[in-house]
Amino acid sequence: MDTAALHERLLAITRPDTLNDWELEEQSAVIAALTEPLQEEILRHYQAIWPVSHGLAALFLHHLPRALGCLVPEQLGEWTRAVLAAYEKEGLRGADTFMAAVESNFLCRLRGESALALAAALPRLRPYVQGLAGPLYDLDLAPASQAATDTATLFLPHEIGLFREERQNFLLYKLLASLLWAQVATGTYRWQWRPEEPLVAGLAGRYGTRPDPGLAPLSGFFRLFPQPELAEELFTLAETSRLLAFLEQELPGLMGEMRPLFPLILEQRPATGDLLDRGAAIETIRRFSCGENASVADTPLAPLAEILHPLTAPRATVGDAALAAARLYESIAALPASGSLSAPLPFAIALRPAEAQAARARRQQEDKSRFINALAALLPATASPTSEEAEQGKGGTTGQKETDTALLVPGTTAAIPQPTIILAEGAETLTVENQTIRLPPETKRLGQRIAVDLGQVPQEYVSAAAGLAGSGYQPHGHGQAAEESAPLQAPFVYDEWDFRRNGFRKEWCALYEKEILPTRGTFVESVTRKHRGLLLRLRRQFEMMRPAERFVRRQQDGDDLDLDAIVEALADAAAGQAPSDRLFVRLRRDQRQIAVVFLVDMSSSTEGWVSTAIKESLLLMCEALD
Repeated sequence: MDTAALHERLLAITRPDTLNDWELEEQSAVIAALTEPLQEEILRHYQAIWPVSHGLAALFLHHLPRALGCLVPEQLGEWTRAVLAAYEKEGLRGADTFMAAVESNFLCRLRGESALALAAALPRLRPYVQGLAGPLYDLDLAPASQAATDTATLFLPHEIGLFREERQNFLLYKLLASLLWAQVATGTYRWQWRPEEPLVAGLAGRYGTRPDPGLAPLSGFFRLFPQPELAEELFTLAETSRLLAFLEQELPGLMGEMRPLFPLILEQRPATGDLLDRGAAIETIRRFSCGENASVADTPLAPLAEILHPLTAPRATVGDAALAAARLYESIAALPASGSLSAPLPFAIALRPAEAQAARARRQQEDKSRFINALAALLPATASPTSEEAEQGKGGTTGQKETDTALLVPGTTAAIPQPTIILAEGAETLTVENQTIRLPPETKRLGQRIAVDLGQVPQEYVSAAAGLAGSGYQPHGHGQAAEESAPLQAPFVYDEWDFRRNGFRKEWCALYEKEILPTRGTFVESVTRKHRGLLLRLRRQFEMMRPAERFVRRQQDGDDLDLDAIVEALADAAAGQAPSDRLFVRLRRDQRQIAVVFLVDMSSSTEGWVSTAIKESLLLMCEALD
C-alpha cells in the first residue's frame, strides 16, 4: 500500500483535520515500512485504539517497530488487548511503560514467566478459600507485605514471582492461603496456657522471667524467653512443620502438587555448610520444613530435626509446637550468632497475636448476640417467665422441680422455675420440655462456630435466650426494651415449586410476621471503618455529579421577576386586596437527579461471604448516597 493510500486510510479512521500533516506523515511512514498483509492487520488494531485515545493510538505506532521485533503477527491481537487494558487501569503513562517493555511486560506473562499479582489470582483464590473455610468461617482476603492472618482476614503478598511459570506461583499462593486457613482451623491463636503448667513454669524458672497475663497468649509465651524474637522465629518454624503435616492429611491433592516445588525452593536456599552457628541451625530447620532430611542426617545439627519429628504426626497440637520451640531455643541460643540470617521460606507466615485476639473478641461478641437472638425466636413464649410466675418467684422456690432450669429475674433474689432447655452437643437440636426443635442451618452454624471457638456453647447463652423466649430481641439491652418486643404471630403457610418433582410442595414455606425493634450493632461501624477509603471515593464520585437547576417561584428576592406573581399582585391591588411581596424567581442548584434501585438476593444460597459482601455493598452505597 503506497503512502497516498495510507493517508486516505488513516484519514478515514481519524476523520479529516484531526491529525496534523506531520503526524499523518510520521504515522504513515511507520505503517508503510511493513508488508501489505501486516499493514491491514495494524490498521485494524489502530482503528480499535483510536476511539479510546488519540494519544494512545500514536504511542501504539511509536512502539510498534520494537514490538514487531519480539511478536509474531498472531500475537498482535492479544498485545493490543493488553495495551488497552493497561490504559484503562493506569492511564496513558502506564500504557506507554507497558508497551516500552514488550518482553518483560507482555511476552513473559504470555509464557507464564512473570510474577503473579494477588489481584490476578483472587478470582481463582477466593472460591478456593471459601471452599476450605466452609460454613463455619467467613474469611476475607487482603494484600499485605507478608502472609499472616488475624482469624478474620487472610493477608497474602501483593505478588509472587519465585517461579518462572504462573501456575507454580499460583500454587504457592494456594499453599500460603491453606497454611493460614490451617492456623484458623487448628486453633493457633486459640491456644491458652496457665502459669502452673510444667512448660511455662519450667521456662520461667530457667530464664528468670515472669508470665504476663495482660498479653495475648502467644506474645506472653515469647516473653518467657530472654530473646523473644528468636523464640517467635523458632515457634513459627515449628508451627509451620505442624501445619504442613495437617495439610498432608486434609489436603493431600494440594500437597501432592506442591511437593515437586520444594526442591526448586531448596535450590534457591543458601547451603548450611559445615558451620555450627545460629544461622546454619535455623536454615537447617527451614530445610527440614521443605522435606530435606538427608543433608542433616550425619551432622551435628541432626538433633534439631529430631525435635521437629513429633510435629509431623497428624494430631500434633499447638502445645506440641510450643514445646518444640522451647527445646529448639535451648539448643540454638547457645550457638554463636552468625552475621545475618537467611531470608525466610517463601511460604513463611508471620504471627499477629494481638490482632488475632482482638478479632476473635469481636467475632465472639457478634456470634453471641446473633445466637441468643436466633435461639430466642425459636423458643416458645412459655419458656420466659410470666408476670404471675414472677410474683410467685418472689416468694421463694417452693415446688421447683430438680430438673427445671433456674433463671434469675432482675429485681428479685429468688429463682423462678423454668422449663428444661437442653442444647444438643454440636448445636443440632434444642429440647424444650421433651419437645425437640431442629435448629435452622444459620443458627446451627453459629452454634457450631461458638463451640469450636470456646470448646462448647456456654449455658449462659441458652439462659439468656430463655429470658427472651418468643421475642427474638437482640440482647444489647434488658428490661423494658425486651418486654416491649412483639411476640411472633401465627404463620402464613405457602406452597413452593420443586423443579425436581415438577410440582408444588404443599404447605412448604411458613411466613412469620414480627415487629423488630431497632437495636444497635457493630456491623455498620466495622464496615465503615474497614472500607473508609472506598467510602470516601464513592462519596467523591457522587459529589462530582452536577446538581440540577430548578426555579423557585414567589420569593421575596431572586434572580428574575416572577411574571405570574406580578400579574396576581396587580389583580389583587385592583380588587382592593393587599398584594403579595413575593414577586421574584430564584435559581437554585441544590438537588441531584439520581434514582437508585437495589435488588438483593437474601436467600440461603448466598449465606456466608457472599451475603456479607452484599450487605457491605448496600451499606457503602447507602452511606455514599446519604
